[in-house]
Amino acid sequence: MKRILLLSLACLVLTAPARADDYAVVGTIPFPQKNAGANTAISYMQGTIVFLTQQAGYENVYFIDPLTGIVATQWRAPSPFGVISGLGDDEVLLYGVSSTNGRDKVAVIDIHGVVVTIYPTINRSSGHYGSATDGLDLFVSASARRVYRMNRKTGGLIQSFMVSTAPNTLFGLAHDSTKLLGVVMNTTGPSVILGVNDTTGAELFRFNGPGVSGNSRGLGYGDTGNLYVGNQGDNTIYIMAPIPRPQGTLAVGTSTRIRITAPIARLMPYVLAASFSNRFGILLPDGRKIPLDVDPLMFMSLNLPAVFQNFQGVLNASGVADATLNVPNIATLKGLKFRLAFVTLNTKFPLGIQVISAARPVEIQ
Repeated sequence: MKRILLLSLACLVLTAPARADDYAVVGTIPFPQKNAGANTAISYMQGTIVFLTQQAGYENVYFIDPLTGIVATQWRAPSPFGVISGLGDDEVLLYGVSSTNGRDKVAVIDIHGVVVTIYPTINRSSGHYGSATDGLDLFVSASARRVYRMNRKTGGLIQSFMVSTAPNTLFGLAHDSTKLLGVVMNTTGPSVILGVNDTTGAELFRFNGPGVSGNSRGLGYGDTGNLYVGNQGDNTIYIMAPIPRPQGTLAVGTSTRIRITAPIARLMPYVLAASFSNRFGILLPDGRKIPLDVDPLMFMSLNLPAVFQNFQGVLNASGVADATLNVPNIATLKGLKFRLAFVTLNTKFPLGIQVISAARPVEIQ
């Protein structure tokens, strides 16, 4: 029985051979204001989701608790130029951009809704839709798949590039500290979320956006590694967490790498673990939940490095690490099912835990 439990961790099944990052929906929050316009903007600032969507006659900026969905505060969006269609932040200030052709500007707004400064976008004849910062520079997406990299303090152009493989304009932008993320509406199917090199515009990976087909706009990336995707079709913010990804099919008698990715936690310690179920999970005092149940398999995955190799370690400079599951050559292990999840550790966060992944259901082949 002990050997069976050990081997059951090998159930991991490869799902996305070429993708760099994997995410899974772990929760939803209803829009605090239903959309009746063309745009939704999302950012993540000082531990809260910053949200704006269009309604006839007004736009409010909402600060939402990501765990409860409760609005902590809100204020009327300032209108120094048309409507706001994109929001970025540098943890102190918000950067709002407009999709109003000919009047496009960047409004720098403090956390209380006061406009600090305004400067023009680069191309005044093109609608602008998304904004994000990497803590240093401001990225603004525009029509025709164009992205401008600007000095966030002066508005000066640093460079521009096209995301030539995007199905359409990037309507929302986020930055995960290593690359840009963009959400693209798709008139013939689901919305697409892209990972993009923030210097060249080269596509690194893509996956389908959540919710009603084709309607995802607005994208935020939190300091806990979660994505926040606004879908106008069902007026819902989807919370997506990173999820471990095997690099091949796990089978009896084989060794398979399991990749974990958390760019926001690069160079930080991680712990990967396995469990037969996640019916209850591990509820933390701050309201977060690790999506694994405490059982014998979990203890083995944390204490038997010969089978669960590098299930504890440190992420590299890109926020990536590879563990290895060495599946014993025992035929009765075939068909065993379990789940994998990881956390990253950082003493600056509650309970010393920064990122909590989604759980990956797997099966030994």
